[in-house]
Amino acid sequence: MSIIQLQLNKRLDSMIEEVKKEYNLTANEIILNSLDHFIKDKKDFLVGHKFELEQVVKQKQLEFAQATKALELHNARISNFDMATNVSHETYQDVVEEPTIIKRKTKRSKMSFCFTDANLQSLDNKIDSYYYDTTEPKLCIRFAKNNVKTFYSHHSNKKLTSNAIRVKIGKTHEMTVVAARNVARKNEVTVRGGINPNANKSAGRPKQVAMAVENPTTPLETDKQGIITWAEFAGYRYNDLDILGIALEDNKINVNQAKGKFLNGIYANTARQAFDMWKNDDKTIGQICRHQLMEAGTPNEKPCSVANMLLSRILKGIWHFGTPEEKGYIFNNKEVK
Repeated sequence: MSIIQLQLNKRLDSMIEEVKKEYNLTANEIILNSLDHFIKDKKDFLVGHKFELEQVVKQKQLEFAQATKALELHNARISNFDMATNVSHETYQDVVEEPTIIKRKTKRSKMSFCFTDANLQSLDNKIDSYYYDTTEPKLCIRFAKNNVKTFYSHHSNKKLTSNAIRVKIGKTHEMTVVAARNVARKNEVTVRGGINPNANKSAGRPKQVAMAVENPTTPLETDKQGIITWAEFAGYRYNDLDILGIALEDNKINVNQAKGKFLNGIYANTARQAFDMWKNDDKTIGQICRHQLMEAGTPNEKPCSVANMLLSRILKGIWHFGTPEEKGYIFNNKEVK
């Protein structure tokens, strides 16, 4: 026979004490007689434990469901592995992403798709055929012998020429699609500013914007000696602010000098006026140079240079008077509040 020690709560202890006094019974006799009278089956011991039992059942059900899902996932992984190891070469070729080519309905049908470095590498076509980028419509590629592909940008400006302007950028295996898009955007800005990127320097205009692609160590928009060709920036308008930021970065131009204080109120007013004119009058940087003079009122009076206009006036105007968004394009969101 087992000997069990019980710790009764106050309610039961009080009742047993009353029965002991009233009927002259011991606590052991009272408890044993009660258990023997009410407990007929082992399940009777569980009376009063319904909530605890329900929680145990729910936990077991949850564990069963989790185990079932884990087994299903395990079986699925095994199945996928078996399928992957049994894929034939032909099936794999079908899985490789191919560019979705869109045929435009124009006088000269243009084939276009979204350029990526991967799909251009695998693309093949006839010599002298062209494909156009859907992300940057001014960018295209031209096929040459041995499937060599070259990036070009194409533009139009009736004031320059009645013919289309096509600018060679670089071979697809020598530069990324992102870099080519940036150059195409810059070329478009240059053409809109009245400059043909293909024009010879001897004609008074800068040479091809993207000539530095052949020598990646030379920043874009520079001459052969690596000196910045400031005239390249003459065609930029306010709407080209985002592209201007890229061009300045490519040329490693220290834009932080524009954060300096103005020498006096005259310089501040001049910068504010230049920035307002550029922003609100739809003028190019080159056009504003003809409106604002350097050394005004002196014998050396002359139109402002592009370098001085860009760095000392427009960029300082953006930093001191521009919005956070405008500053972000030029100063890469650093120190911009």
